[in-house]
Amino acid sequence: METTLLHQGTHSLVVLDVQKQQIIKKLSSDIPSESELQKFKKEYDILEEVEILGVRKVLAYEQGEIILEYVAGNSLKSFFKDRPFKLSERLEIFQQIAKILAKVHQTGIIHKDINPSNILITENKLVYLIDFGIASKFTLRQPNLGNPEKLEGTLHYISPEQTGRMNRSVDYRTDLYALGATFYELLTGQVPFEEKEAIDLVHAHLAKKPQNPTELNENIPPQISEIILKLLEKNPEDRYQSALGLAKDLEKLWTYLESSNPIPAFALGQEDFSGKLQIPEKLYGREKERKVILDAFERVKLGVVELTLVAGYSGTGKSVLINETHRPLTSTKGYFIEGKFDQFKRNIPFSAWIQAFKNFVDLLLTENEETLAHWKGIILESVGENGGVLTEVIPSLELIIGKQATVSEVGGQESQNRFNYVMQNFVRAITTEEHPLIIFIDDLQWADLASLNLLKILVTDKENAYLLCVGAYRDNEVSATHSLTTTLKEIEADSYNINEIQIGNLSKEAVLEMLAETLSFPKNEKLRVLEENILSKTQGNAFFTHQFLKNLYEEELLKFDFEEKRWAWDNVKIQAANFTDNVVELMTEKVTKLPENIQSLLKLAACIGNKFDFDTLKMIVATPDVNSGLERTVLEGLIYPTKSNQYKFVHDRIQQAAYTLIPENQKQETHLKIGYILYQQLSEEEREERLFDISNHYNMGKEIFTEEDRQIAIELNQEAALKAKASASFDTMLNYAQQAKDLLTEDTWQHNYAQTFSIYHIFANAAYLNRKGDKVIGIIEKILQNAQDPLDKAEILLLLMQQQAEDGSERLVQTAHDLLRILKYRNSFKRIWKNKMNYSLQGSFKR
Repeated sequence: METTLLHQGTHSLVVLDVQKQQIIKKLSSDIPSESELQKFKKEYDILEEVEILGVRKVLAYEQGEIILEYVAGNSLKSFFKDRPFKLSERLEIFQQIAKILAKVHQTGIIHKDINPSNILITENKLVYLIDFGIASKFTLRQPNLGNPEKLEGTLHYISPEQTGRMNRSVDYRTDLYALGATFYELLTGQVPFEEKEAIDLVHAHLAKKPQNPTELNENIPPQISEIILKLLEKNPEDRYQSALGLAKDLEKLWTYLESSNPIPAFALGQEDFSGKLQIPEKLYGREKERKVILDAFERVKLGVVELTLVAGYSGTGKSVLINETHRPLTSTKGYFIEGKFDQFKRNIPFSAWIQAFKNFVDLLLTENEETLAHWKGIILESVGENGGVLTEVIPSLELIIGKQATVSEVGGQESQNRFNYVMQNFVRAITTEEHPLIIFIDDLQWADLASLNLLKILVTDKENAYLLCVGAYRDNEVSATHSLTTTLKEIEADSYNINEIQIGNLSKEAVLEMLAETLSFPKNEKLRVLEENILSKTQGNAFFTHQFLKNLYEEELLKFDFEEKRWAWDNVKIQAANFTDNVVELMTEKVTKLPENIQSLLKLAACIGNKFDFDTLKMIVATPDVNSGLERTVLEGLIYPTKSNQYKFVHDRIQQAAYTLIPENQKQETHLKIGYILYQQLSEEEREERLFDISNHYNMGKEIFTEEDRQIAIELNQEAALKAKASASFDTMLNYAQQAKDLLTEDTWQHNYAQTFSIYHIFANAAYLNRKGDKVIGIIEKILQNAQDPLDKAEILLLLMQQQAEDGSERLVQTAHDLLRILKYRNSFKRIWKNKMNYSLQGSFKR
């Protein structure tokens, strides 16, 4: 087969089969990964649905190859380069592009990489839009705060929201921005922003205004410049709302140019209607709150550490407010990392912190080798020989600092002190003037004690700087005796750098403003009645208000009238409609309208957690076609992809709605099934990394255990307790030790002595580390009644002595005598000395 190379990209290459006159697009890698193949197949699937004049036909797909029709032409960039076109001819071509893009958008596809090189033009001036490699059918919100050189798309043409730093979703209007940058270059000879560094270019897209094209080329009429600058607006709602609306304005201009008449001033976008409900992704009624959080970051940039707390009911918009920091962060080369506690995973120590620091590792892994080596040196220097303490809780950190030596076992308090010390040094190392750090921890009301303690340590560390910790929580779920309340009081007593933001429901004025901008409607009586109808159901809860408005649109009680060119609704019908005033019920109704297989998918995803990955879901779902099911739920706006093969529920309320659809009598069976599949199918390394997850699923199914299930659960809880101890999370250690002990049978001391002693010993030690003296004494008495090995008794007596020393018990001396009576030989004494779990009495023994 005779071929000619047409284009070589980072991940693919395009060749021409000369004999068949067909384009063959191949993956560059000889052995592509599963995800690369999936992504490549997705491009074929998208193109297969498109039958548009102006998009090359896709002919076939073979493993790693897409066969396309051949169109003889040049890129628009090279076609325009040396040809003296009249302005009207260029506008005619621009119209063609806009009309082709309008048809692409009508099929539900977002191109995401429009630039002059991805538009072909033939000698007879037919235009083709090419390279759908990163195209999507989804409207996505994907924060991307890593190396901008690794962003999807072409950086000189990329929209502000596609940079992942704008707190906005990426929808079809991202293509309109890229089209504006394309037209700008084709008319002026230069791109809108010419910054050399990638991060500076991203910042320009976010914050700088492009120079007026007429100033660069006086032959460009002001009206054309106005169209281009409208396309290049930072906020999507300020751009054209449809490619068809753009085409209409271009056609109007072209008509004037062709007739050689002067171009009069006219209002742009008079026929620019998408007909889609697009609620502007901006903060309404949150100006003061936004200022508090942005001011805190400005102070952090000067070298301080601050804690900002954002409190409010579920759905009030706490996370959206916090994500407003993405944009100002860009100008500093800083990092934003986040983690979220899960209502169904409360027994996983440091779960949100681990997510946040994994997030940090992911950001670093987007950097080049030189930068990675720099960070490796900084982190290793900060943790010294204790790198294993970090990699125990953040395994992915090994990808940067390498495999770390196992740290020596120390006593409970020393273990906690060491963990805190290492985490302090790690955070100090990664927060610098050049790279200030924002750590956002969501849903603190579900945090474990060890996580709250870590928050306190970091924000009260006097040696820390350039750090903004932001914590969000539902204050209606936090009582005066809640552990979060206690922790915050301790932080207040030791710090002056706390900001508190209270987020309530949206005001009437804010809801009215949102409706006026969403529907482009005057604030008249009709709009006010709609506002009152919505408020009567939602009370102004931001998430509920958005969902309720979308529900009206889906039920066609709110629709766009193309003849009248405005939004229309009937307030009487809306008032009469039987809508629930409970957001979970509303979301549950939405889920129940989906096909059964999609509902099953969502239920299982909800059991996994607020975040889940494709591979786990595929393991536990009966249907083979998980991909299309996930696609449907993304299109429904219920979940969204966060990164390769990972997904997240759009809101906790959606996860909660999906979970409530599982009948109560099936919840235990579902969790046990998930736990069993993960236990059986994960590798030993993966099982260790997800030990807490698997243990929790088993524990939620304990009422229906078989004997095999019970034995597996005992071992899992035992391992989980020791893993929690290794990360100095003693309250979690106690929980898993209790779970393991409760699963033991009455005759377990006789039939499985070794395991029983081990579990009781761990349980007693956990109770001691949690300062539960009475419980420690009770457990020890139980052990001593059943201990068969003298050395086991000695080990337990040692723990008893530690507790008695703390209690100031008069029985300490008697216990010491009992211990020494057992330790008849020096070798035995050495063994106990090595194995004991706390070294605090070493000095006393020597004396």
